[in-house]
Amino acid sequence: MFSRLRVARSLTTKRVLVVGCGAIGSFASLELARAGVGEIALLDFDTVQPGNSLRWPLGRTVWGIGKTSALANFIASNYPWTIARVAEGRLGTAVTEPVNIPRHLHNVLTPVFDELRSADVVVDASASTEVHLALSHYCRRFRVPYVMGYATLGVAGGVVARFLLDSEACFVCLQEHWKEKLIPEPRVDDAGVVIPAGGNAPTFTGGGFDLQEISLEIVRTVVGLLSKGNHDPGRWDLAVLTLKDGGGARMLPHWEGFECPPHPQCCGAAR
Repeated sequence: MFSRLRVARSLTTKRVLVVGCGAIGSFASLELARAGVGEIALLDFDTVQPGNSLRWPLGRTVWGIGKTSALANFIASNYPWTIARVAEGRLGTAVTEPVNIPRHLHNVLTPVFDELRSADVVVDASASTEVHLALSHYCRRFRVPYVMGYATLGVAGGVVARFLLDSEACFVCLQEHWKEKLIPEPRVDDAGVVIPAGGNAPTFTGGGFDLQEISLEIVRTVVGLLSKGNHDPGRWDLAVLTLKDGGGARMLPHWEGFECPPHPQCCGAAR
């Protein structure tokens, strides 16, 4: 099988932690397994709902099951060269009841830190600015390459950013560059929000057929970073995707790459 994809042989000993197994992280996880990654840890506390079927890779048979368990079981059944497992821990929520903290843990983030330290690359598809900030910080602290990807409202565009071991800039630097309009931000469709019938929280509109553009760029980047020179990861720090023009009409997917230098008010303050 690997003779059809020679880069796969260089991935069999690599570990990837995927944080966020929604519409983007789920497809990325399956593609990473299909590409030959040796071990994938999946971190997400959400469950598969019927409404997710329009943009989630697995269908009715996994409704009501945890997203990480559903993905891990599917990978184990179909891509046996990859060890897929559910990572312990939870991000994006506070623990307010001490009884809910396992007694053997001194810190509820301990299992997350352990996963970060053991990963060769961390993929952040959480679509949460707070999680992006925290994960990028700890990946920098633990010296783990960090790859982040998300779509904008209405899937008018998207972002794949990476901060590697030799990166001088960080996630905060990118935010500062965006705030000062030194680097173009991805296009947004403000009308692309909906509260589904029977739901109690808003979500963005958009299909898996567009979201997979971002998933695939995440996978190409990760494979390049892990492949020991057998696959080109590209030379950019930030990839910005545009799927709709200024008038909201569909356009051919357009990726543009940018460097992200250290910002004077953050990592570049001492320069």
